[in-house]
Amino acid sequence: MENSHRLPFSLRAFLVAPWPVPVACSLLLSSGTPGRFSLLFFFLILAVALVISYLGTAALVVTLHFVAQARPVTRTVSAMTGLILAGIAYLPFDYLSWSSSGPDSGPPIESFLSCLRRDLADPFFGIFLAAGVVAALVYDTLARRQARQTTPLPAHRVHP
Repeated sequence: MENSHRLPFSLRAFLVAPWPVPVACSLLLSSGTPGRFSLLFFFLILAVALVISYLGTAALVVTLHFVAQARPVTRTVSAMTGLILAGIAYLPFDYLSWSSSGPDSGPPIESFLSCLRRDLADPFFGIFLAAGVVAALVYDTLARRQARQTTPLPAHRVHP
């Protein structure tokens, strides 16, 4: 008997879900680059963004498996899990930015928490959160669709 609380794993959903936000950001960031460097810059940004996005999607799938042990996984739960994981994934990037923010590459002047509070308004943080939610919703939608398509319909018994 299948556990109705869990979101089924789908390789196709896992392979597709990380792509939307990295592609959009790569297009946006490379659109101002002149000439043939625009295409090179696009692929460079896309490669880095996809590595981060695939790692986040892998963390999402594993986390949703454990969340399903405690409660049903709905689209809202998937989206909130993606949002929370994206917020957590932003912390190392912000820490690296803070640790190199001192004058003349020295130690930082302000505390990490004050830097983090300030950086919560940074568009980069918003992109991380959006990517987490979009990847979670795309994965959720595709995994559910594939599960519906592969689940055989129950045989209908005719009583005499």
